[in-house]
Amino acid sequence: MRLLAVVVVALACAAVAAAGPRTDITQTAVSGLRLGMRAKAYYGTFGISPRLDRLEDGYRRLVFPQPRDPVLGGGEVELYFAGMRDAAVAIVVTDPRWRTLAQVGPCSTVTALRRAYGARLAPLRQGANVVAYHLGNLWFASGDGPRISAVQLSARGLGPWLALNAPTCKRP
Repeated sequence: MRLLAVVVVALACAAVAAAGPRTDITQTAVSGLRLGMRAKAYYGTFGISPRLDRLEDGYRRLVFPQPRDPVLGGGEVELYFAGMRDAAVAIVVTDPRWRTLAQVGPCSTVTALRRAYGARLAPLRQGANVVAYHLGNLWFASGDGPRISAVQLSARGLGPWLALNAPTCKRP
């Protein structure tokens, strides 16, 4: 009986390990939540008690802090709303557990990002430095460092400035 319990636990651990990191960042959603949804729709998935910041140009930001994981680190989720509309225009994540299907996300190396997406990436330069990479609706902020600091899903026409000003991902 004890051996059976050990085998069941070992198989469950192997299944979790085989699942690998989450693939929650897509061209249209983060954790299955799309842009344009009302603020309350993000509660529960991203947390229950966000901080509300009022920013310049009429923007509002909801910040959902994420608990730190002793192995994978932790980060936060920032939602941005323009003007009085209750429809998110951007989602910024810094949690290293979130990844694209190609397994790239916050805290990934820029080398891994370039290897995964190659010529489809459009670099954004600030002077001689590349500070972000654009891929469809996603921005990967690097701030000219070796790692991706944040990933931003945003409406068309919105630059990477939200991700470039977000807290840097935290590695353990």
